[in-house]
Amino acid sequence: MLLGEFLLSQKLITKEQLEAALAEQKLSGEFLGAILVRKKMVREEEMLVALSKQFRIPFISLKNQQIDWNVTARFTSSLVVDHRCLPLKEDESGITMAIVNPLDVTAISQAEKEARNTHVHLVLVSSEDMENAQNIYRRQLADKIKKLFG
Repeated sequence: MLLGEFLLSQKLITKEQLEAALAEQKLSGEFLGAILVRKKMVREEEMLVALSKQFRIPFISLKNQQIDWNVTARFTSSLVVDHRCLPLKEDESGITMAIVNPLDVTAISQAEKEARNTHVHLVLVSSEDMENAQNIYRRQLADKIKKLFG
């Protein structure tokens, strides 16, 4: 089932809202969910809960998670910053990665490539949670650079 149909079935948007967002998507190429959230037709959390149900990917809050920054450090800053895909932890079943958009195949493909034959478990997080974690990540990178050159 397509995202728009799923959101309609969950009564999160109207048919008119979907049609308007799809028309904009044709012009912009932007993700449908991003358009719906930006236009305030759906709250981000509602969108993430719907995506979580549709794709059977857990939706979590990073505020309640312990991030293993040693695991994160094994991945490129491009994956973390540009693709908004944050490695959180590793265990015997694989690497858990936070992502804001489960439809971003480029980010997922890059995460799987960098995981090097280790299974990737995706979890959804809000843009705010991702941004906060990225800020911590950037500070840690800056500190490492200072130590190297300081």
